[in-house]
Amino acid sequence: MLIRLIPRLLLGWFVVSFACQFLPMRIQALLRALDVFGLIPRWMFFSPAFSSSDYHLLYREALCDGTLTQWREIPLAERRSLLGAVWNPERRHRKAVATAVARLVQQAQAPARRVPLPQAHGYAAILALITSRGGTPLTRAFQFAIAESHGYETRTPSRMVLVSELHPR
Repeated sequence: MLIRLIPRLLLGWFVVSFACQFLPMRIQALLRALDVFGLIPRWMFFSPAFSSSDYHLLYREALCDGTLTQWREIPLAERRSLLGAVWNPERRHRKAVATAVARLVQQAQAPARRVPLPQAHGYAAILALITSRGGTPLTRAFQFAIAESHGYETRTPSRMVLVSELHPR
């Protein structure tokens, strides 16, 4: 009898967990209130506010003679590999940079900023990352930019979301 009950309990748990991702919020709240053991997961796979664009962190150098180098990209993500699921020591560093970029974009697009952009934590972190790359002996200043692209969506052109001032070395 117990052998027949277990698959039915698991099936019921799956159905409730799956359905709870699509039900109206008030019904979800009721089901979660009844879930005293916290067995109904809250997945974000079906989030209504998914990201539809990618950010790219770019930087360039101002040389002593006044010329600006070409924009170079600092990758915010890398190709996934099977080994990366087990060993990925750079993941936290890349995640921190990607988070700083996303927050800086939010602050730049906010209608009423609390602090000027160059004083924001994300701004200082990104600037520190770029200046830590060293540049060349001819580099007198650094500048960074954040660009937004839409992946496979080619109807929407890429654009610069933020371009910093030149920051002396």
